[in-house]
Amino acid sequence: MPWVNPGKYSAAVREAKENLAAAKHGFERTSAESLGLLRDALEKLPAWRGLIKNYAPPFTPARHEALGPDELLMARYRADGALVPARE
Repeated sequence: MPWVNPGKYSAAVREAKENLAAAKHGFERTSAESLGLLRDALEKLPAWRGLIKNYAPPFTPARHEALGPDELLMARYRADGALVPARE
């Protein structure tokens, strides 16, 4: 019964844990790099004529939201089915 002797497999278990940690580190680094590339690409988008406004440009290094608070409206349905601002 090989599972009765945990010392026999301790090196393999240790190596597997190290490999898993290295893979996790590599994934996190690659993920951070990919997100940085995506951010840079979004910040370089040209002006865009959208459905609700003209975005000139949509994203900048200082502004990562295409829409501001004055351009958004939270709404809800009343009991009678009418769509109304959430503040009502």
